[in-house]
Amino acid sequence: MSSTHKPLTGPPTPWRLRGPHHEIAYWSAGDPAGPAVVLLMGNTMPGAFWPADFRGRLVASGLHTTHFDYRDTGASTHGVFTEHPYDLLDLTDDVIALADSLGRERVHLVGLSMGGFIGLLAALRHPGRVAGVTTMMSTGDYTVLLDATLHGRKPRHTTPPPPREDWARAAAGIPADQPYAELLAQSFVLACGSRGGTDLSYWQKQLAVNAPDPARTMAFDHKRAADRTPEAWLNLLPSLIRVEAPTLVVQGEDDPIFPPPNGRMVADAVPGARLLTVPGMGHMLEPAFHDRLATAIAAHVREAENTRAEQS
Repeated sequence: MSSTHKPLTGPPTPWRLRGPHHEIAYWSAGDPAGPAVVLLMGNTMPGAFWPADFRGRLVASGLHTTHFDYRDTGASTHGVFTEHPYDLLDLTDDVIALADSLGRERVHLVGLSMGGFIGLLAALRHPGRVAGVTTMMSTGDYTVLLDATLHGRKPRHTTPPPPREDWARAAAGIPADQPYAELLAQSFVLACGSRGGTDLSYWQKQLAVNAPDPARTMAFDHKRAADRTPEAWLNLLPSLIRVEAPTLVVQGEDDPIFPPPNGRMVADAVPGARLLTVPGMGHMLEPAFHDRLATAIAAHVREAENTRAEQS
């Protein structure tokens, strides 16, 4: 795929998927005849945090690309968790409902952080609906993050490793007596890698453009939703041998939240999975990595499509 492409313009009015207690806002771009890719963002984050440049590269490669806002984020319904508590399995089922809304029997799932974990959940729970999975900056055992960041206790499992201690100390040291957007921008900087090239002003701008009122449009409930999930669906490592979907695991060498063994363990557990380790990448999707990642994802999707066609 060429590194040049036509940038995507600003977000059009979203389509809306109606659930029993909520609506999901989603946006699609690209050739409807191309393979369907659904982008799954990380916890608390609206879908707009999939950079337009990155999405544009996927579209330029011929992929029909959809991003969306989880319950309680962005333009989707807010206040859902308080009135109707849900868990990660419910968020996973939302993804399959979105595939139905798109008229797609099978979709390729590309997930970042919590989104990568949801992609693996979908591949296990709905194997006939998932054509392929790309998991980025993620893990196969979500209990480690919950224990470290939600409960402040020793992880119940010894593998994979918890978030790096230097990151945890620095994140805890961010002054809380400042606007929430500024607190977020500082936390994003701490999660970046050594070769991304972004700074505080970059993330301040991203928040101003994509989440101008983050205290309202970014969910505070997704970790609590994860905590409500049955533990058998939080530690997937013993179950990943059952994943049938072609899987690409993208791991940043500098990821402080899900350090490198997280990616290696998922790649080792999923039959036939491929591991792409990116030097200098942390836990944020910085522009320096857009072309490499979009190229790898497009190639992965095309290979999965070709393999399926040969087997038909």
